[in-house]
Amino acid sequence: IDQGGRRGRVWGIARVKGGFEPLHHICLVGAGMHRIRIPVDPGPDSPPPRQLDPPDQARWSRTIGALGGEAAWRRLVGLKIALVGCGRVGSLAAGSLARLGIQWLTLIDPDVVELHNLGEMDLVTDGDIGRPKVEAVTDRLRFWCRFPLSLQPVVASVTHPTAVAEAKASDVLFSCTDDDAARLATGILATLYHKVLVDIGTGIFYRNAPVKQPEGSL
Repeated sequence: IDQGGRRGRVWGIARVKGGFEPLHHICLVGAGMHRIRIPVDPGPDSPPPRQLDPPDQARWSRTIGALGGEAAWRRLVGLKIALVGCGRVGSLAAGSLARLGIQWLTLIDPDVVELHNLGEMDLVTDGDIGRPKVEAVTDRLRFWCRFPLSLQPVVASVTHPTAVAEAKASDVLFSCTDDDAARLATGILATLYHKVLVDIGTGIFYRNAPVKQPEGSL
């Protein structure tokens, strides 16, 4: 229902003894029993939210314009993102999300940086070879992000209890893995906990041409 400034938002009240009380949560009955928090309605007389300072206004002006206004941008950057897979696609996605101004980002990947990763991965260098991908990407993001960004690296597969807990606490799951099992597990978690799933994982593998055997060999 269009209620002026409440359009596009969840809002409700419950009749209790002696009057009415606002709803604070909605529980979706089903797998995962997902619980949605309802933000407190500030009301029409509340002061407007703090404006971005001029440098930040300029930094995100194109994104704010594309989204249709600052309110939509604030809603986007306030989402908690859990990103599974920090290789070629995942590192690029992590950097893009950070540049958008995302405030909460969890990176999940059990693998380490290898030489063949340096050709396409973002946010890593030769010095990161042998390090967990999530730690290398996290360190680089912390180095160049001047704006607040909460980063949580998880050096584990998406089925590890820590990763599952982070996925459950997120608002959106990004699947950026080239592993079929990990992609399936991420999709199951998104379904189980009612999360938005963005699947952009790809896999590219190079096979050397067969070596020609010398004449007379078996």
